[in-house]
Amino acid sequence: RVDGGSCHRRGAPTGSTSNRIRGESSVAQQPLHTAQKTRKGEHKWAAVVGLEIHAQISSNSKLFSGSQVRFSAPPNSLVSFFDASLPGTLPVLNRRCVEAAVMTGLALNCHINKKSLFDRKHYFYADLPGRSRVR
Repeated sequence: RVDGGSCHRRGAPTGSTSNRIRGESSVAQQPLHTAQKTRKGEHKWAAVVGLEIHAQISSNSKLFSGSQVRFSAPPNSLVSFFDASLPGTLPVLNRRCVEAAVMTGLALNCHINKKSLFDRKHYFYADLPGRSRVR
């Protein structure tokens, strides 16, 4: 989220900017100037637009396993036990990728959550033999 987490508020009412958190978009706080008077009980609303941006981090290993990443490698040649979804295996988060993502977010003046959670979800699809995916 580029706007500091304000994208979950759809049509936030306009108001003061004094209690804004760092990195939060000020779009929702800007008063709207219209030619018409608002009717009793109505509010002036500002549109709030959130962006979800995907980027590929340049890394020599995968995000949730220690396996190498090499475009020229033969298929299925860089697979760890976790990648193969063997029972009892757990993901190990690539610290360098997380640091690169946080540094990019800070450089773009984004809000960085203090805590992030990952879920291992199980699917039953023929093309996903391990039946699990980290999200």
